[in-house]
Amino acid sequence: MASVSIAKLISQGVEGETYRIAGTVQSSDLASGLTVRDGSTVDSVTIDGLQPTDDFAPWTTLEATGQLKSLNPARLRLSQYRIHGVSDKGNPLEQGEEQILQHPHLRLRMPWQAVLMRFRSATVASISDYFNNHPDGPFHQVHHPMLTHTDCEGGAEVFPVLRQSGKKAGVLQQDDYFGGRRYLSVTAAIHGEAFTMGLDRVWMLAPSFRAERVSDNRHLAEFWMLEISMNYIEALDPLFDLCEDFARGLVERLRRSAAAKELMVMAGQEHTTSVSADELQRRWDLLCQGSRDRTLCRALGSSELFDKTATLADPLTRLQPNWPRISHAEATKLMQDAVREGRASFQEAPGTEIDFSSEHELFLLDHFKRPIFVTHYPTKIRLFSALQSPAPEIGQPQTTESIDLLLPGVAEVFSGGLREHRLDKLVDVMRAKYFFGECEAAKGAAKGADYPFLKEGESLDSLQWFADLRRWGTTPHGGFGIGFERLLVYLTGAKTTKEVIAFPRYYQGCFA
Repeated sequence: MASVSIAKLISQGVEGETYRIAGTVQSSDLASGLTVRDGSTVDSVTIDGLQPTDDFAPWTTLEATGQLKSLNPARLRLSQYRIHGVSDKGNPLEQGEEQILQHPHLRLRMPWQAVLMRFRSATVASISDYFNNHPDGPFHQVHHPMLTHTDCEGGAEVFPVLRQSGKKAGVLQQDDYFGGRRYLSVTAAIHGEAFTMGLDRVWMLAPSFRAERVSDNRHLAEFWMLEISMNYIEALDPLFDLCEDFARGLVERLRRSAAAKELMVMAGQEHTTSVSADELQRRWDLLCQGSRDRTLCRALGSSELFDKTATLADPLTRLQPNWPRISHAEATKLMQDAVREGRASFQEAPGTEIDFSSEHELFLLDHFKRPIFVTHYPTKIRLFSALQSPAPEIGQPQTTESIDLLLPGVAEVFSGGLREHRLDKLVDVMRAKYFFGECEAAKGAAKGADYPFLKEGESLDSLQWFADLRRWGTTPHGGFGIGFERLLVYLTGAKTTKEVIAFPRYYQGCFA
């Protein structure tokens, strides 16, 4: 007799029939029976009929055969069993959260962790379904390289890749494998532009690596980014529309999944989410609110768009986009006014050329009481590839055609905008950000007069290939990236990004 999964047993089992299951022992005693889970569902099976001599330590793995007594809850009358692996004493999973975090290879057996991993799987499937079946035609999934030539592409600390000799284990050798040092990819957005030029509309879901020395509930050294890129767009409106429609489409698909139903059952229980099931449901509802009619939305004035008091019953709200849109400068003024009036205080004062910290973003979210777009970030704090906005008024900072989407309880999750497609402007920004000479020199890189818009002594070095995308035929384009673990924290109510990735890598933490 072949084993059946517990999920299938509960959904299709017939009382009185005999079944074989396989799984991990969660608890065991003569009075209440043997509780077994197999990872296919949050539900367990209780096995009755234990003998006084039976000793099943928690986390022991086994096969058990018996008659199905009931389905709700599922109970088997044990007839025979076979032990696969006896669990030793002192299991780290029983020694507190810190030990659990340091044993991620074992943590996956815990019911809540298994729920999160099944939900993560369902989210990936829903993302793929959304882009494969987009009403305007499919977005093509592509795979960018994990090893990159470029050491300054993403504005973050990078991990260099060093060759290690098998004959001299632990001795670092010269960087001669590729003819020079290479790096783990910081972002898919850079290589994504090459795909966009050839395939028009693409999406990528892959790991990114950043060597930031930060230890908190949000940052990981290895994390997954969902990157979306579109060709032939010259305004932010298509990106606003896609962000809103993607969020709505994702939630609509997830609501139908078994993983979402499990999540809602466990939400708010001890050692699970940081929010109640009702609050989690409200988070999901926020992503589904709003009208799909964008024509009337754009006709409204800015004062209407920023009306945070309107409710879903108001005609105005039914016409406006899902979420308010406010520029970086307007958001800065909002916070500065709040400080001046004594309604807020910040560890770091907001400024027109200062990037927002978590405390700034959480203030804005509390003010608007819903997800919000922040737009037109200053050039000084944005990636070199961001499209430059028209020249500002005298005394005002140069800005970019950029957007960030902030989600309640998590802060910034989506980030993107239009990309600079004009070679001369791209070179100007790279010069202003002191890129020339900072990136590692590349073999064959053109210098000075050998490349358009470069001055004597300047070289694009390892970013020449990126500039070539503009040199050999250019198109207006844009896109955005989504921190996948941060999105999962919002959707699941998990307490930290370390919970929603199987093997978290973070500052001072790389276990298993």
